[in-house]
Amino acid sequence: MRQLKGLDGKFGLKYFMAMIDCADALLAHNAAFDKKWFGKDPLPDINKPWICTMEDISWPSILQLRGRPSV
Repeated sequence: MRQLKGLDGKFGLKYFMAMIDCADALLAHNAAFDKKWFGKDPLPDINKPWICTMEDISWPSILQLRGRPSV
């Protein structure tokens, strides 16, 4: 992790975990990819529901997106 003016990655991870603790769920584009990294050092296991913007959201047809929209 990158250092920012004397702050190490542990500070960033603590801040990230504080946000996770406040969340009801995690939202990610292609959540299956992101989810597999948690539980591997230094990232802890996260026992919250995941919402995937590729698989779990029905996008309006007016947007004319492909079946699996990509960013």
